[in-house]
Amino acid sequence: MNSALCEWLTETKNRKNADILEKIGRSTTFQAEPDCPFCGGPVFVRIIETGEDRRWGFTVHHASPCNLEPLLQGLRPCDKAQEMADDFDKHWRKTVAAVKDTPDSGSL
Repeated sequence: MNSALCEWLTETKNRKNADILEKIGRSTTFQAEPDCPFCGGPVFVRIIETGEDRRWGFTVHHASPCNLEPLLQGLRPCDKAQEMADDFDKHWRKTVAAVKDTPDSGSL
């Protein structure tokens, strides 16, 4: 991936400037940390405005064929972009930790 894009994604995540996002009605993208618990590849999250009710949701972009949908169950749209980003980050970290702590089927 282009290094300038990676720098922008990192800066955007670190800034998390939800006020600007809500004023211009745009989305933002940041790299989820930690990366995919299955393959270790980068996972990018886009915080987006959903529908006419100006609620905020997310989409996940991952170049690998890993199925991340089951890991994201339970996250609901929020009233503020910052709230959605924070909820996603908290949920993602907790879920990744749980997946990594699950023993391999061969070690049972």
